[in-house]
Amino acid sequence: MKKSKKAISLILGLVMCLALLAACGNGSTDTSGQQSTAPSPAESPAGSPATTETQTERPMEAEAPRQEANLKEHLEIILDNNPVAIINPLSTVGGNVGALWTYIMIYDRLLADGGGGQILPYLATEFHTDDYINFTFTLRDDVYFHNGDKFTVQDVINTIDAARDAIGTTPHDQWRPVASATAVGDYGLEIVLSEVNVDFLYNLTLPQMGMLNKRAMDADPENGVWIGTGAFKMTDFATSDFISVERNDDYWGQVAYTKSMTMRFIPEMSTRTIMIQNDVADVCFSISAEDLYIFENDPDNFTIFPITYNNPNTLAFNMDHPIAGDLNFRKAVAHAIDRAEVAIVAAGDWAAPVLEGTMWGYETPFKNTSIPLIPFDPDLAKQYLAESSYNGEVLELATAITTNVRASEIIQQQLSNVGINVEIAVMDPAGLVAYTVWENNQMEMMMFVTTFTKTPSYARSLYYPAAVLNRSMYINDRVTEILDITASVTDENERRDLFYELQEIVAEDLPLVNVFWRLNGFVGQKGLDGLILPNDNYFDFRYAFRDMG
Repeated sequence: MKKSKKAISLILGLVMCLALLAACGNGSTDTSGQQSTAPSPAESPAGSPATTETQTERPMEAEAPRQEANLKEHLEIILDNNPVAIINPLSTVGGNVGALWTYIMIYDRLLADGGGGQILPYLATEFHTDDYINFTFTLRDDVYFHNGDKFTVQDVINTIDAARDAIGTTPHDQWRPVASATAVGDYGLEIVLSEVNVDFLYNLTLPQMGMLNKRAMDADPENGVWIGTGAFKMTDFATSDFISVERNDDYWGQVAYTKSMTMRFIPEMSTRTIMIQNDVADVCFSISAEDLYIFENDPDNFTIFPITYNNPNTLAFNMDHPIAGDLNFRKAVAHAIDRAEVAIVAAGDWAAPVLEGTMWGYETPFKNTSIPLIPFDPDLAKQYLAESSYNGEVLELATAITTNVRASEIIQQQLSNVGINVEIAVMDPAGLVAYTVWENNQMEMMMFVTTFTKTPSYARSLYYPAAVLNRSMYINDRVTEILDITASVTDENERRDLFYELQEIVAEDLPLVNVFWRLNGFVGQKGLDGLILPNDNYFDFRYAFRDMG
């Protein structure tokens, strides 16, 4: 319990540090000399337009190196615990974090998330809507794809068409509301949605929403999707091994400072530590909690970048399973879990137990913090278990990545203490995704990282029938109704009340149990800078550099 309290204190400390950093100038800067801002729906009065008419060359600008800096030409980056199966936003298994980081490097989107509710221009220099159903965009006229093709409005329309066929992916979900997309010359675009969607502009900022090149995809169905307009070009890729990119020297915006980067998946925790210690890697996003103290105690040679993830580590139930779908069984499991102990075992002082009963992101808007936590109570767990359909069967708990394997092992022990028998099935992340697809979901229980973005409507991906992240096979008609109408509600108080109600229903139905928050200390060599590391995991390495002194 002592370690748990220390972890909670660490969360508060990290949040304060991040807030101070944000206040000290980590926002976006328009390289044309004029700040580009556009209100998000949460900032706009009901019915007011979202619009901007200013341009920016770098929507999310990082710290620039000093003029006399001696910059390293190549950076070696160790990915987090998720090996990358494929680099393709139109694939159902192309959405893990390493792939998202790559999308940010090789693609550009129409708009960019400026943080703090700001939507910034990107490939679109101007955008406007009066009603969140009719949108107009003016596009840049100086952008080229990596294969030399000039970017025009037809590429946006082609990207939308490709996404329509990619069912089960983020691009499909986010372009789905588009009823029509019409070119107005080469660089004007009119989009009409099938219904009001106040989150549409934000959704266009997601890493998976980059512009694709149809000619490249037609010529090379396997790797043509790698051709974007971004600051870096793909050069090589090996599944679950590495991703290599090189600088796009003809980039329309600020050219990157580093010539090339390789992102590697190194499965052994000890190897990652040794690679950083020996300067074989420039930054690692997956140092074990036990080894972080080595780098904390050597500030002259290493920099630690602390992040509290927006995504909770979650235990999910298959609602279609005869036992896991029994509410009394799920309540028994929830009362049997000691979250503080799970957090300590999973990541030591670099994790903290969830302290509220809502299944929501750490900083996702409209979080209902009044929902009480289901407390650790083994006696009550046994009572619910006796009222359930469980009769001593061995249930499978599927999981991936080291942190959640550790969490699953202590959960297995805690459930055994109340009479629930569990065996753990460890898979790679891509295998776990394939194992839990909606049309063929084979899991009984699952320990995974739940994805939440900074827009509440992303709950649709988790709780809507057949949605890409609905691993629980969860269906509740009222939840579905709320998710259908919230995107068209412009009154923020009404919208908040609907999302509060949704969270209350989900907490009662209990398809998921949020267990702990992961705090991560990313370790970089001294002189590493220029990283943009928001806690929604959409990390931006484009302007990363290492000053060798």
